[in-house]
Amino acid sequence: MLMNLSLINYCNHDNLSMFKKSYGFWRCLPLLFAALILLGFPCRAETGLLMPMYGNDAFQIMQVYNAAAKVPVIAILNPDDGVGWKKNSWLAAQVSDLQRRGVRVIGYIDSEYGWRDPAEVDDESDKYKIWYHVNGLFIDEVRGESSKLNYYKSIRAYAKLIGIGFTVLNPGTPVSSSFLAAGDVIVDYEHADWQMDFPSTGTASWVPGNASRAAGIIYGVGEPRMWSIVNAGVAKGYGWLYVTNHNEPDPFGISASYFDAEVDYIHDINHPDADPFRILSSELGAATPGGVPDRMKLLVKTKPGRTYEVQCSTTLAPGSWHTASQAGLPDVPLRAQVNTPQQLWEAALIPGATQCFYRVAEVTP
Repeated sequence: MLMNLSLINYCNHDNLSMFKKSYGFWRCLPLLFAALILLGFPCRAETGLLMPMYGNDAFQIMQVYNAAAKVPVIAILNPDDGVGWKKNSWLAAQVSDLQRRGVRVIGYIDSEYGWRDPAEVDDESDKYKIWYHVNGLFIDEVRGESSKLNYYKSIRAYAKLIGIGFTVLNPGTPVSSSFLAAGDVIVDYEHADWQMDFPSTGTASWVPGNASRAAGIIYGVGEPRMWSIVNAGVAKGYGWLYVTNHNEPDPFGISASYFDAEVDYIHDINHPDADPFRILSSELGAATPGGVPDRMKLLVKTKPGRTYEVQCSTTLAPGSWHTASQAGLPDVPLRAQVNTPQQLWEAALIPGATQCFYRVAEVTP
């Protein structure tokens, strides 16, 4: 795929100006999407954050609160390995604030792989309802065998009876579609990515086409890999995701170190710009004796996992564009696959040219 975006004009090493070309194709996209809706074509729902909010501290809650302004959020409340023995009034106030922001707060309950007494689960559900007024339940350690299906159906039925029927089940591994009768969302994957195999793992057969009901929680992911893990989760069909660099024994007591960047990236996935990549800033670089510029520094907004190249022209005429060379390396084309949402490039100025134009193009195969 080749798509041109931003042009930078360099003239006499003094004047810089930025140009954008508004292609008619992009102007027609809103009408195209409207037509698809009217014709009955399905549109993919937004990807949301399924956030294990186990730190129970003001900073993590503030992060979740701010995230809700950018992406849909389901926050898992876990006061004390479950609801605990008494109400935490401070937490209750925070839950109320989060709900006013649009966060769906759900209470953590351990089902002990279907062996826990249902009366205990119902009692914990009652306390979540009375103490924290939660919007639903997060049922952990789910046993995905058909013999346990009625057990989980009964948990959901009781939750609905008391007015908190939204239920997330966490088997952490693919289960039969029959479990969709016991949970509104099912965590299809929860695991560390220590073998770096998440993108190649399979999903339950029902996941494709049911993004709003499928989730993935992936921990132990370093920041350079976070972007590709989010991309892989969306590609698998997960409508709810959480990726963190923290690992066992407590991956969820502290938010991911790149939490804000993760939220921003999910937001960009949900709301791609008409220009999906663009030049954010530019400046001339002086790397020769006497301070004469020999390069153009370009900071470009990119999409991780995509391939881009810097192109140059002296005239802007059709057919005059060619791949720019790396600064200081005249025989090396400036082309690369990126793994971050921003990329800094240094392109060589065209030798002897009185004016140089540069643009960044996506050339993903």
